[in-house]
Amino acid sequence: MNLESYLDYRLDDVGKEYADEPSLALTDCTVFTSDSQIANDQCLLLRFLSAKICFPRGIHLTEEFALVDAVDKNAARHISVINDIWSYDKEMKAVRLGKEGSTMTNAVDVLADEASMPIESTKRVLYRICREWEIVHDTLVAEIFEKRESPALRIYLKDNEYQMSGNEGWSKVAFRYSVAP
Repeated sequence: MNLESYLDYRLDDVGKEYADEPSLALTDCTVFTSDSQIANDQCLLLRFLSAKICFPRGIHLTEEFALVDAVDKNAARHISVINDIWSYDKEMKAVRLGKEGSTMTNAVDVLADEASMPIESTKRVLYRICREWEIVHDTLVAEIFEKRESPALRIYLKDNEYQMSGNEGWSKVAFRYSVAP
């Protein structure tokens, strides 16, 4: 598995535990146009992240939704990789201890194998990739605003950015990623 295929896998895998949860109603918070509709069993991470923005803000994107697909995928990659960087040590410890259900499928491990790099070097490279995805985010947002602008779209795109930075800030201090000696 290479990094690109791993990131595609993450788009489909993350959020599966919420996909059938009726109380979350992941597809009810936005309106998908026919050319950007996401099937119920695909891109769960994108649906989940969109729901986290749209539902609490009462945003209903209609035709704008087709415009934000690239931004959503970019943010999902950023969030997935930041999560993987910070969870790597804890996941590796669980695998080493042979904890039930522990397996290693993580961007750090995938890229380290793909590029034949040490783990700490791989984490730094992945951080740099995330910084580049932040620049890509700004570029994609500017391109969207050249085509269309609305208050809902502006809020959605800014909150998408906040999800990326908030996830990183939280990951740095979250107890769940600390590794006990």
